[in-house]
Amino acid sequence: MLLDSASQAERSEQVLVLSLRRLVGLPGNLVLLPHSVIDALLEEVGWEGKMAKEQPELLAEEVRHARLALEGWEDLQPAADTRSLASRLGGLAAHLRRSANDREAAS
Repeated sequence: MLLDSASQAERSEQVLVLSLRRLVGLPGNLVLLPHSVIDALLEEVGWEGKMAKEQPELLAEEVRHARLALEGWEDLQPAADTRSLASRLGGLAAHLRRSANDREAAS
């Protein structure tokens, strides 16, 4: 049963990635920006609250991964634009920290 769950999770992730690629590839005026996907994952799914409450060390690891991803994106930008991206995505880390603190205060 555990293998079935893992297999189902892997297939679901593949469907998510395929769906996002299809959305990005749609012609016309539709533009899917990365921040809108990140916002949906953080705000609509809401897994950081559960993670902060049940596995705070895992939340810290996710923040570390978000920072590494930010560094990769910053490397792609001209130097003049780097600060605005850093401040926007820095808000992601602040959001995760606030969620962790809110959950700790509630428990």
